[in-house]
Amino acid sequence: MNERVRAIRSELRMTRAAFGALIGITGDMVNNIERGRVSLKEQTIKVICSECGVNEEWLRYGTGLMFKPTPTEALDALLEEYNLTRQDYALIQKFVSAPPEVRGILESFIVETAAAIRRAGQPEPAETVILNAAHERTDRECSDEDRAHDNALLDNWEGNE
Repeated sequence: MNERVRAIRSELRMTRAAFGALIGITGDMVNNIERGRVSLKEQTIKVICSECGVNEEWLRYGTGLMFKPTPTEALDALLEEYNLTRQDYALIQKFVSAPPEVRGILESFIVETAAAIRRAGQPEPAETVILNAAHERTDRECSDEDRAHDNALLDNWEGNE
């Protein structure tokens, strides 16, 4: 593993002192690791991988690529593998780069829209309308048993659409 640490530092074009500062150890410690005098601690492995974008499998075992693919490289691979258009690419790139709360809102919107489209082509059974109204009853008006019964009926209908 010591040679791979040296290869990372060399690829990043960093001095031992600068690399050590980046991962939270001294330049002397980096020197000792690279020369095989000191073994890498688990925490140092994790820090190297996270701070430098190193593929942990490569660092530990020498297999795979030295660095994790950048998001652009990963998206480019998807583009090629699935024959995506540039518009598809832009949509995926914007989605994955959005904050988690925005992605959650978009996911909910897509699910609700898909359900509305699915329902638009089918008349809603009267029983479903009645059961949906039952769900709007207050907790005082609807027992747990009634709610469970209503949910079971709705689940059966929704699964058969």
